[in-house]
Amino acid sequence: DLNEPKHFTIDFSDAETDSHGIHSTSNPRPRAIVFTEDALSGLDHYTYSINNSDWSAATLERDGTFILPKLSPETRQDLIVRAYDLAGNFVDAATSVVIEPIVSPVITFYPHNIDTSAGTLVIDGRSAPGAKVEVVMESKNPIVASVSADENGFWRLIYTKSLPSGLYLVRAKQTLDNGAESSFTEPVSIRINLWSGKIFQWLQDFNKYILLFILFIGAELLTLFYYRRAINRMRGNKEQRLN
Repeated sequence: DLNEPKHFTIDFSDAETDSHGIHSTSNPRPRAIVFTEDALSGLDHYTYSINNSDWSAATLERDGTFILPKLSPETRQDLIVRAYDLAGNFVDAATSVVIEPIVSPVITFYPHNIDTSAGTLVIDGRSAPGAKVEVVMESKNPIVASVSADENGFWRLIYTKSLPSGLYLVRAKQTLDNGAESSFTEPVSIRINLWSGKIFQWLQDFNKYILLFILFIGAELLTLFYYRRAINRMRGNKEQRLN
């Protein structure tokens, strides 16, 4: 037998395909579908290679599928599947797949300024229900903390360890049970034990008091205006009666 097995294509059970034939899925371990035949010797086995890596055995399940190892998100992965017959002949099929990130979580609450000697750092957010959320606080040395979302997708990170003073950029990403990951959120900034943060907070509070003072003065002036208007009206009515 000098003939190779029949040519075949690669598909995925949980992916979409664009006009260029490139597959995309959020599942980091997509399930590949392959099928071919060999008329003379019969098929022996399949192997695969990702991005020209070493060949690995592809153990097909009864439905003709096999699960790929975890792939990095947001990068194109080139897959080659090779089918051998019992005579040692083989044929290759190739395709590409992109692991798309899932929707990023949302940070819904965080303190702009905090004195950790007076309390703990609390960050709230929302994600997919049950997702694992990774929160990265970046300053001179990144600090990584994780928390799990509840059944409604709410999560709260309570960080009680001492934090060095500085300006921190905080990002978060989520990971689902199947390993699907999101991109990191846009960073939010938190000032930890900084005089600039305390001054900024004081200015915010001062602006609130100024606003309340202006509203109070405005209300007093408005009341005085209507009071004088009422007095003048009463005087006018009195003069009309005297005339």
